[in-house]
Amino acid sequence: GAPMPAARARGGKEHHYNMSKYDAWLNAAGLVINSALGGEKIETPCRVGVKCFFADARARDVDNVQKAAQDALVRCGALKNDSWKIIRSLAPSGVNLDAELDCANPRLEIYIETL
Repeated sequence: GAPMPAARARGGKEHHYNMSKYDAWLNAAGLVINSALGGEKIETPCRVGVKCFFADARARDVDNVQKAAQDALVRCGALKNDSWKIIRSLAPSGVNLDAELDCANPRLEIYIETL
């Protein structure tokens, strides 16, 4: 589905994120991740890259999308955790954090390279 930024508090108590929407996105992303990995669990150091394809040209903080991808990888059990001991770098095979516009097919592509 469309890339979802990680939930972050902004402006103190005046602004709130819809955590249930973020949780639903994490669960849906986890199903896709587990299917793509065939249930494989990565417990060794790796590099993780994210490529975002947004549905519109609104300004976004793409590093929050990187964090959301890491949260999804951990939540579904694909990664043991997202500490530096597991995610050593955010740039496998030349992909770090990239963003493009794709109105017809918004999505998030996650690249994992084990070390």
